[in-house]
Amino acid sequence: MRGPLHHPSDGPPPPRGEDQTPWPEMMRMAAGFGVGPEGFWRLSLREWRMLTVRPEVVPPMGRGVLEQMAERWPDN
Repeated sequence: MRGPLHHPSDGPPPPRGEDQTPWPEMMRMAAGFGVGPEGFWRLSLREWRMLTVRPEVVPPMGRGVLEQMAERWPDN
């Protein structure tokens, strides 16, 4: 049985019968976000991931792109 937080991108699931879910660490993280115990246990996996997974970082726009945009849409 897979742990509740296993995701295919995490690699292979833990062996059956071993709960490797770090509940205390997760509850401390939730408390840091202002989520109390009752709220923590009500969170769906999707909500937990929204709180804890960093969004994909988009690199800043380069000067060349800015210049192309300025040519295409000039400030008149």
